[in-house]
Amino acid sequence: MNQTSNGDDVLLQVEGLAYGGEAVAKVIAGPPAQIGKKALIAFAVPGELVSARIDEDGQRLIRASLLEVKRAAEERCSPPCPYFTKCGGCDLQHMQIEKQRSAKLDMVSSTLRAKAGITPLQSAELLGEGLPAFRYRRRVHVHITPAGAIGFNRRGSGEVVDIDDCLLMSENLAAAFRELRAIAPRLGPSAASISLEESGEAVNLIVRLRERSAEENAADKVAELLSGHPGGVKVFRRGVLLFESEAPAQAGHFSQVNNVANEKLIGKVVELALDSPITELYAGAGNLSIPLALRGRKVTAVEVEPSLVRAGEENLSRLKLQSRIRFVEMSCERYLKANSVEPCVILDPPRAGAKNIIEQISAPHVRQIIYVSCNLPTLARDLAMLKDRGLTLRRLYVLDMFPQTHHVETISELVRN
Repeated sequence: MNQTSNGDDVLLQVEGLAYGGEAVAKVIAGPPAQIGKKALIAFAVPGELVSARIDEDGQRLIRASLLEVKRAAEERCSPPCPYFTKCGGCDLQHMQIEKQRSAKLDMVSSTLRAKAGITPLQSAELLGEGLPAFRYRRRVHVHITPAGAIGFNRRGSGEVVDIDDCLLMSENLAAAFRELRAIAPRLGPSAASISLEESGEAVNLIVRLRERSAEENAADKVAELLSGHPGGVKVFRRGVLLFESEAPAQAGHFSQVNNVANEKLIGKVVELALDSPITELYAGAGNLSIPLALRGRKVTAVEVEPSLVRAGEENLSRLKLQSRIRFVEMSCERYLKANSVEPCVILDPPRAGAKNIIEQISAPHVRQIIYVSCNLPTLARDLAMLKDRGLTLRRLYVLDMFPQTHHVETISELVRN
């Protein structure tokens, strides 16, 4: 896209939601060269008529800034957060939650049609219509400036927006954040960022020190400042653990941010999975494998991170599931070079997707793949590759794991033709 910043004003008909948080619109009035072009615009609602100023002008697509809502959608609402449009964390607080969810369902379906040429055999379904719209996050990552401002990055920049509260944080996280805010001016010279992770009633803190802190013994100083915190604390610099107190081994590694939505995710995967041996790839600490085993399935769970494997094995011992699950501490790529998968494959890969293992997981004996994804572009790419290898998308579920943002969790069931 060529950036022109020519400042022309246009009239846009807003059509839908784009992956990335902006709305997709069509230019219906303005300079003749712009008529009919597609536009991306933030803070508009599908169905609205808005005036906008062109920021970037490409051959087929423009980016524009909202000037005025000429005809508002019924689903437009007043954002409850005073930092909305400034903080880069939320995209959709100007839209009622029901509209957010229907727009996300349309976004997923249209993206898979356009990018992968795929439509599920059964209509895509929204999962969890009644999930909480706020106070759902059990893990957040906040930044701290040397002067002690604490919050999230400003929209479109690395500048920190200093906040008093985030309406997406669980009540436990919000309480812990208030404690951090009170000491942020003393943390700022040493700490660059802090992850807050809920574990039961406790909140674990994972601190990343500044790469070039002017303070000597920065880890000790941060540990002293956080010594009264009731949860666990870990302090890192350049990925090296310098201090640890009371934090479980898996703290600081991936976990689902939304407990209530995660229960919906687990329930649907268990419902879909064939009654056969299962290989789960990118298994983590057993978020999906353990519920499957509790319902009688035999699972091989492959995970590369040692601390997550240890946590999973501890849960196996506690639940007496050792005969049903076998954890393998290994990268999925390495495991698949020496082992074949079971007839049912479940995978929940990182945002980069599963491109590197498509050949192995689409072997002729594989009857079902359940693909859990939080990244729509890589999902579209991988589903197209699986389609080319003889698998059909039978069911697609869209789960609003991340309300107020454009992000979604999807569950795709693929079966052998």
